[in-house]
Amino acid sequence: MQIQPSIESAASAQNKMERRSKLRIYEPFPVAVGGVDARGVPFRAHTVVDNLSASGLYVRLVKSLEPGAELAFIIRFSTNQRAEKRELRVKARGVVVRAEMSGSEYGVGVRFTEHNFL
Repeated sequence: MQIQPSIESAASAQNKMERRSKLRIYEPFPVAVGGVDARGVPFRAHTVVDNLSASGLYVRLVKSLEPGAELAFIIRFSTNQRAEKRELRVKARGVVVRAEMSGSEYGVGVRFTEHNFL
């Protein structure tokens, strides 16, 4: 089954009162996240990407994070529930640039500082 990711251009993002310079992919790719929460407690979590661009991503976590917090990620570029060894994965590090309460979760915007394909 082929998956066609949803991509939003900077022009259509401006229509939503946003000024994003990079295209965004809206696809629930699985992601493992690690870092230190707002209370100083190390954590690891598994969630999905809300949106992804060349410069960063947005995820929802149950942990409260502060802007400036450093996070590590492994993103699996497949929505297939079965993990396969040949799937594209990216290991990335980033800095929290936005953290906001969204229902019972925290929405976290992250700017990538480095990434490597695995």
